[in-house]
Amino acid sequence: MLPLQVNTFQDLDFNSSLNGVVNFQAKRNSDGQITDFWLVMLNAPALEVWGLSQPELVGKSISQLVSDTDATYLISLFDLVVSSGQAVQFKMGFTDQRDGVLRDYELLVIKLHDGVLVNYDASNNTLATNDSSSPEREKGGALKEAELALQQQNDLLEQIMNITPTAIVLSKSIRNETGEIVDFRMTKLNQMAADVLQNPIEKIQHRRISKFIPGSRDTFLFAQCIEVVQTGKAVRLEVPWAGCWYDFAIVRFGDGMVVAVQDITQMHKYRQELELTNLELKHSNENLRSFAFVASHDLQEPLRKIATFSSILTTQYAPQLDSSVNDIVKRINTAAERMSLLIKDILAYSQIETRQESMVVVNLAQLIGELQEHELWTAIHQSKAKLTSSDLPTLRANPLQIRQLFQNLLSNAIKFSLKETHPIITVSSRLLTRAEIPTGLIPASPAGKAKVVNDNFYEIAVADNGIGFDEKNLNRIFQVFQRLNGRNQYDGFGIGLAICHKITERHGGAITASSQPGQGSTFRVYLPVR
Repeated sequence: MLPLQVNTFQDLDFNSSLNGVVNFQAKRNSDGQITDFWLVMLNAPALEVWGLSQPELVGKSISQLVSDTDATYLISLFDLVVSSGQAVQFKMGFTDQRDGVLRDYELLVIKLHDGVLVNYDASNNTLATNDSSSPEREKGGALKEAELALQQQNDLLEQIMNITPTAIVLSKSIRNETGEIVDFRMTKLNQMAADVLQNPIEKIQHRRISKFIPGSRDTFLFAQCIEVVQTGKAVRLEVPWAGCWYDFAIVRFGDGMVVAVQDITQMHKYRQELELTNLELKHSNENLRSFAFVASHDLQEPLRKIATFSSILTTQYAPQLDSSVNDIVKRINTAAERMSLLIKDILAYSQIETRQESMVVVNLAQLIGELQEHELWTAIHQSKAKLTSSDLPTLRANPLQIRQLFQNLLSNAIKFSLKETHPIITVSSRLLTRAEIPTGLIPASPAGKAKVVNDNFYEIAVADNGIGFDEKNLNRIFQVFQRLNGRNQYDGFGIGLAICHKITERHGGAITASSQPGQGSTFRVYLPVR
């Protein structure tokens, strides 16, 4: 069986067939229009019919080989095959030079590159015999089968090119005497490319790029095309043209290239708008962080004075004041303390993004122990809370932020306890893969700054026996200033869990919770193994 794809004349063993096979190459003028066809190669059976040698035939044009009438007919027919890609079968009278007899030959003409392949029965019979069992007939049948397969491939390529939303142009290099690429000829293009170039296909095909698009040879894109053909290295770039933006993908194809082009004007516009929005958002966040930082420092000073003066009234002038005045002074002092805590929380939240402390090794068991002995000692002692932990990992993290994360979680577990019940809190850990984490919690690419070396995560669970909450409010509890209980029941400003969420996100992890009212809560922190 012959190969199904014909790339060159030599790809098919034509000399083993009794059929005559001739290859003609298109001859074009400076505008790319076909004016004639050169005979570039033919097999032995074809030579016998012509009665001439290869040197006498190769390089001759159709106009030199046949009468003017036949030449006009054949050039028009071959031009149609080249431009349409459709094979043509017809009969034509020709004098056989072996015996001088005028015979009708059945010719099959198919497109081959920028030319045609002509196949005809070169035996003494007008038409080939019906004896399909002969070796000669088998070879001729194989050739016809290869030609049919080639035509089917051409048809399929034509259909694919015309249904794709991408503009596709095949071009062949035009070289000067020294072999330097000086231009490209557009040998094939699809309808989308014709639409982009705003001309019918027949007015573009076989035209030089420099002729069709004046000044194109002086552009960066043209230089890139030459480099692709010379090096074989494909390129992709975005190019502005005629008020639009296009994405160009260029790959080498033979002594030429294939260019795939997509209009990305809208995408480019959206990207510019997104970049502008991101820039504005960045400036807004910077302004907000600056405001929070400055406001916290500026507000702390008058608060300290209010607290100092109210303390003086309470300690030095209490005997001189009646009970109602003393109550007012106490309320002033309490309000100042609450305001000071609020300012500190806002400052802590605003500084999570701006602080760039490096990741270090943190022993989580040791950290929990330190929190019990220092920051949480008073709360644990007053509430008679019981805190146990087991199998806690050593991980790489920002030490200050991780400390703040678990201090907030443990503080909440102690604070939101049921009345007449001592808090019981357990902290545990296990190793998970990304696939085992609840869907949607961890982004496809980690949001943290540190490099993740594998796809494993620590799940650190903080479980309590407290008041719990309705899970329909799960998303709310991690937002700033969101509270599920009144301040008269539990103090705080609704910032603690928002800080926890931002810290885990900063570390490329996530936080979630499960709970039922009156049944306690379990907060789960997922941190990547680094």
